[in-house]
Amino acid sequence: MARTGDMENRCQRILDILEQGGAASVTKLAASLGVTKETIRKDLQFLASQDKISRIHGGAALANAAPAMPFAERENLDTTEKRFVATAASRLVEAGDSILIEASTTNLLLCQALCQDEERLRTLTVVTNSVRMLQVLGGGAKCRMLFFLGGQMDTEEGRTSGRLTVSALQTFRVTKAFLSAAALDRQMRITSFRESDMLFQRQAIACADKTYVLLNRSKFPSSGLFPVCSVEEVSGLVTDAPFDGRLGDYLAQHQVEWVRA
Repeated sequence: MARTGDMENRCQRILDILEQGGAASVTKLAASLGVTKETIRKDLQFLASQDKISRIHGGAALANAAPAMPFAERENLDTTEKRFVATAASRLVEAGDSILIEASTTNLLLCQALCQDEERLRTLTVVTNSVRMLQVLGGGAKCRMLFFLGGQMDTEEGRTSGRLTVSALQTFRVTKAFLSAAALDRQMRITSFRESDMLFQRQAIACADKTYVLLNRSKFPSSGLFPVCSVEEVSGLVTDAPFDGRLGDYLAQHQVEWVRA
């Protein structure tokens, strides 16, 4: 059993790393401290209970300063789980659908999964703010129609975002929207780490007949700074999160589809 002093030393080193970089992944912290990821997760759980850090997807940030992790780093986290979620979401898409796919690492895998059925893909109208998806879809050559939302370019995320992007989204009405949740807490509230994501997702829900939110188990339970909506405002959750009976009953009561990945 590890000594209390060992844990205290690790926790202080974790705080030092976060002070320098603002946020860090579990993988990076484990490598820096020379311990297992499981040990780091326990240390982060302790620090979070002391309100010294905030848990974010795949890692941690200093309390009250929880930025989203860069796309390139998130892309290499939980890839197997994300692929299961993306594959399950792809089964919800029907021939002839018009779909909005928000820029995210999980939704990029969804886009790739849709490309496996070329016949169905040729019937789909796709709306996205993701440059990577634009490339995966061959600039629109692989689907019926492709609309790329304008706005300010975020080169780190490979997407457009901001007021102009939300404004462009208002001109569309799609049959299904696929969003990626940054966090879902035990009160079943969906939150984000960026204001721009919150605004985009709220508008996406408004412009879709059905909205499906994709998240893997590492995002539950956790919470971001910006509230998007309560889970009953969406059509379904696509997830591998092991919701208990009470949460499963809550989803059923509010007629929110639980798509198990």
